Amino acid sequence: MRHHPDHIELVADEELVYENNWALFDQEEYPDFFPEDTRNLRSYTSEDERYRTAFATRESTTIDGVTEPTGICLIKDETVVSVTETIPVDKAIPANDGSVVAIGRDATKVIFFDPTGEPVHEVEFESNAGPITISPDGGFAAVATAFPDNAVHLYDTNQREYLGRKENPSTTVIKFLEFEQVSDGYVVNTYDIHPDSSLASDVDPGRTEIIDRIPAAPISNSLELDGAGIVVEGETWHHIQKETMENVSSDLRIPGVTLDTSCGRVIEPLHADLIFRDVQEARQSQYEICSDCKSGLLSYPTEKVEKQTHKP
Repeated sequence: MRHHPDHIELVADEELVYENNWALFDQEEYPDFFPEDTRNLRSYTSEDERYRTAFATRESTTIDGVTEPTGICLIKDETVVSVTETIPVDKAIPANDGSVVAIGRDATKVIFFDPTGEPVHEVEFESNAGPITISPDGGFAAVATAFPDNAVHLYDTNQREYLGRKENPSTTVIKFLEFEQVSDGYVVNTYDIHPDSSLASDVDPGRTEIIDRIPAAPISNSLELDGAGIVVEGETWHHIQKETMENVSSDLRIPGVTLDTSCGRVIEPLHADLIFRDVQEARQSQYEICSDCKSGLLSYPTEKVEKQTHKP
C-alpha cells in the first residue's frame, strides 16, 4: 500500500540486484548522490504502483569514507528519473503523476515536488506535522498537525495555493489520513489510527473509523461576526452589520426604519418576526443564517494559519 514504507535497493547494474525491490540509476548522471554502485533507501509507492520514491532519512558515510547525501529519488518503471538533494525526510509520498509531498525528519517542514523532481513549494509548521498525503492525481495534498494546532491543512498543489485549515473534531491527534475519490472530486478521510495497523485489534474499534471527511476545496474561516440578526417570514435570520445598527438612533420597531442586510435585502424591523440585538444569540438560536448572508461573510485564507498555545 502507498502509505506503508518499505526499502528499495538502488543499483547501477541489474547484475547487482539482490532484493525483490530494486531500481536502476545512472551513476554518471547522479555521481554525488550515488558515490557507489548500490544504495539502500526507504520507499513509498504511488497508488497505481508506477512511481516510487526512494529517500534518505539521514546523511551516511560509506565504508570508504565517502558521504552519501540526503535527498529524494523519483523512480518510474524501475528507473530513477530524478534526484533532488534536500533535507533529511521522514516520508516522501508520490502521486500517480509523479508529484511528491515530503516531510522533514524534524516534523516541521513540508515540501512539495512537481513530476520533474523540482521543489515547487515548502511550508514550515509551528506545531509538529505528522501524517501527510497526496491525492492520486497529484492535485491536492494534506498535512495533519499535532497539538496545539491539531488540524488538517489542505493545499492545491497544481496552483500552489493554500486551501485552508480544518480543526480536528477529535480530542486525540490524527494518526493517518488519505484521499478518497468521490463523484465531484476528492475528500480527505482522517483517522485516529490506521485501519490496517497491527494495533487495530488491540484498541477500541471506534479508533479505526473515519473521524472526519474534508472536501478537497477551499475551507472558509469560521464566522466571526458582530452586529445583529433579524428573522423575517421564515426559518432563517439575516445578518445586520454593526455599523448599520449604530446608525439607527431610534427604536427599531417604528414605521420608516429600515435595515440593510449582508445579503443585500432591505428589511423593515417593524414587520420582523424576531430581532437579535446580539448576533451571537442568533447563531445559538433555532434559526439558520441566510445562505446569501453567510456566503458574503465567509473568508478564505491565502496563507497558512495555525492555532497557537495560549500565553497568559
